[in-house]
Amino acid sequence: MINRQFDAVAELQAAFQVLSKNWILALPTAIASLVAIVFLTSMAGATALSVLGAGSLSGHPGGMAALLGMGSMTLIGGGALIFLITAVAHATVIGAAEDAWRGQQPDLSRGLSRAVAKLPSIIIAAIILAVAAMVCAILVIAAGLGLLLLLALGFTMMYVLPAIVVGSESGTSALGASWRLSTRNFAPSIAAFIGIVAAYIVGGLVSATIGHVPVLGWIAAFFVGGLTSAFAALVSVRFYDVLGGAAVQPLAAVDLPPRDIPPTI
Repeated sequence: MINRQFDAVAELQAAFQVLSKNWILALPTAIASLVAIVFLTSMAGATALSVLGAGSLSGHPGGMAALLGMGSMTLIGGGALIFLITAVAHATVIGAAEDAWRGQQPDLSRGLSRAVAKLPSIIIAAIILAVAAMVCAILVIAAGLGLLLLLALGFTMMYVLPAIVVGSESGTSALGASWRLSTRNFAPSIAAFIGIVAAYIVGGLVSATIGHVPVLGWIAAFFVGGLTSAFAALVSVRFYDVLGGAAVQPLAAVDLPPRDIPPTI
C-alpha cells in the first residue's frame, strides 16, 4: 500500500484538466472506432451475400459449403482485425498518457511503437480475460449474481494494460500485478474505477443523444467515445504510476486550485 498522502478525487479532477489540454489523446480510439464500424458494415454485407449465395446453391452442396465457409472466415478474420486495431489504439493512448501527465505534448508515434511492441502480451492477457469474462457471464446466468462478478473482474484487472505498456509486464504477470495493486490499494482504486465507469456512462449518454444527427452527429459521437477512452487511460496510467511508486510527485502536470479546508481547533 502507498504510505504517502494521496487524494484520489483530486487525481480524477486533474485527469479532466490534463485531457482538456491534450484532447489529441482522443484521436487513436476515435479513429479505431470509425474503422471498426466500416469493417463491421463491410463484414455484415459480405456475410449476407455469402448466405444468400449459399441459399441459391442449395442444389450444389460443395458450392454452398464453400460460400458459407468464406463468409465464416470473413467474419472471424474481420473480428480479429477489429480487435487488433482497437487494442493497439487503446495501448497507444496508454503509452502516450504519461507524457501528458508530465506536462509534455503526448507523443502518439512513440505510444504506437510501444503498443505494437507489447501487442503479443496484450493478446495473451486479452484471451485470458475473455475466458474469465465468459466464466463470469455463465455464473451470472446460473447463480443469479447480477453484474457483481463482471464488475469485480473489471475492478481488479483495471491496471492490466498500463502494467503491460508502461510497466513492461508480460501478459500473464500483468494480471497478477493489477490484482495486487487494486486490492492492496482498495480505496483509491475503487475511486478510480467508479470515475472511469461514470465517464463511460456519461459518454454513452452523450453519444446516444448526438448520434441521431446524420454524419456530424456520428463523428461527434465517435470523438466523445475517444475522449472517454482517453480519460480512462489517463486515470489508469496515473493511478498505476502513483500507487506503484513510479510517480514521485502527485499532480505534477497540473495545478489544481486549493481546497477550502475548515480551520481546526
